Amino acid sequence: MPQKTNVQLPSLFWLATDPARAIFERTVLLQFANLKDHNGDGHPVLVIPGLMNNDQSTNTLRKILDEQKYTSYGWSLGRNYACQEYLEKLISMVTNLKEKHNKKVSIIGISMGGIFAREIAKIRPDLVRQVITLASPFKGLNFSTKSRSLFGFLRRFGIKDVDPKILKQIHEPPNGIPLTCIYTRQDGIVPWEACLEVENTYRQNVQVFGSHLGIAHNFSVLRIIIDRLQHSKEDWRKFELEGTWKERIAYPKGELGLN
Repeated sequence: MPQKTNVQLPSLFWLATDPARAIFERTVLLQFANLKDHNGDGHPVLVIPGLMNNDQSTNTLRKILDEQKYTSYGWSLGRNYACQEYLEKLISMVTNLKEKHNKKVSIIGISMGGIFAREIAKIRPDLVRQVITLASPFKGLNFSTKSRSLFGFLRRFGIKDVDPKILKQIHEPPNGIPLTCIYTRQDGIVPWEACLEVENTYRQNVQVFGSHLGIAHNFSVLRIIIDRLQHSKEDWRKFELEGTWKERIAYPKGELGLN
């Protein structure tokens, strides 16, 4: 049976201010942020865009990943309309990337893209190094009665041909695959509670300050991503702050979102 999650849609304040906050986050990233060079190992990283977005929306993130010496890829499927047919194409792409690089693929999914990332890891765990989701409402199959279902939620944005089959098992996590779920309580688009996973050795929720639309351009998020990409299942450890004053400003006080 689908897992029910008692959450509500974001407030009108967070919804109304989300676009402006996203612009601010991108401006801060491009103008002021300096990311340390972690000398990545070159393994492939697939970035899947959010609902109604395409690879152009992930250009900045992928450029930074390349600068950090990873090999990033867009999904090359145009706009994300949450269609079931994408899944088979994505699995084929990840298979080819694994063969090309002879290394497992890390997958970063933004919002709806994170749901596809998780499904790939569930179907073909042998191809996947780790999954990182950014504000992905995979626990939102059954919202509170106020917000109805995720299917109904998607229809509010004009997506009428969503196949309910793709939503049926999204609450189930991939087993044995390192999974980092990044979320923000200031999310103006999806309920932040729907973006949380039950934690264990290989699963972690990490909270940041920020918007939904700007989460892929959020400096704090990018720092987490770069830190996570250094690790595989064999040397996995959870993300930890170093305790600097900058981190106390950049991350929610007293918690990483380890629910």
